[in-house]
Amino acid sequence: MSMSPRLLRPRQTSKYAALRSGLVAYWPMNETATSGDVTVEDWTNRGNNLTSNNTVPSVAGIQGNGREFTAANSEWLAAAGANNDLKFADGRDWTVAGWIWIPTWTTNRYFIGNDSSGNREILFSTSGQNGNNLSVNLCPGAAAGVSTTAFAGSSLATSTWHFFAFYYTHSTGILDGRVNNVVSSTPGTRTASPLVQSTQPLNFGRRQYIGANDHLGGLLDEVAKWDRVLTATELAKLYNSGAGIDLRQ
Repeated sequence: MSMSPRLLRPRQTSKYAALRSGLVAYWPMNETATSGDVTVEDWTNRGNNLTSNNTVPSVAGIQGNGREFTAANSEWLAAAGANNDLKFADGRDWTVAGWIWIPTWTTNRYFIGNDSSGNREILFSTSGQNGNNLSVNLCPGAAAGVSTTAFAGSSLATSTWHFFAFYYTHSTGILDGRVNNVVSSTPGTRTASPLVQSTQPLNFGRRQYIGANDHLGGLLDEVAKWDRVLTATELAKLYNSGAGIDLRQ
């Protein structure tokens, strides 16, 4: 008796199934947004979509499309609300990774942030005044200081894609990161100040701070968040020798 070719075909599995473990938000940013405000969809279907403000258009990304932020136009993306998936000070480990493209290094600009006056949690920033690098601050709520800081990369080139990954281990209080698969030389350690969750939505392309939004001028693509610390092997797979990957595959 002959068998159907369908029965002989090997079972298809996701190319990056293992990397999706612990994935709580993933924004491929592949929507076409040439004009108007187009929502950035969270591929995980967990409801962590990002609303476009002042028109954040789509451009060619590291994989498919990305989004371009023009600081002079005060453009940003915002999560719908204070979703628990997008918290950084709730006792869970986490990793945030993605790709960023900077045309010109200036003073501090913020590409991801949950921060407003008296209600801050985390800030990811580009730092033109501290060696053209990327950094993240995990903040102790309304306190004036920051509890920990991790820098990654040094004298990064302009007008090219850079991979970033920052990760936090709650049990040790260590915040660390890497850019283009090079590990940060200055990880931070949580101080005695308690971490406090913000009630504000997570923003992309600015900090939500009255009078000091410091909007990003640049591009973002393939940003994702996990509720665990990814291994060095997994981070190298995301980097993919500078080509990036599409986690949906």
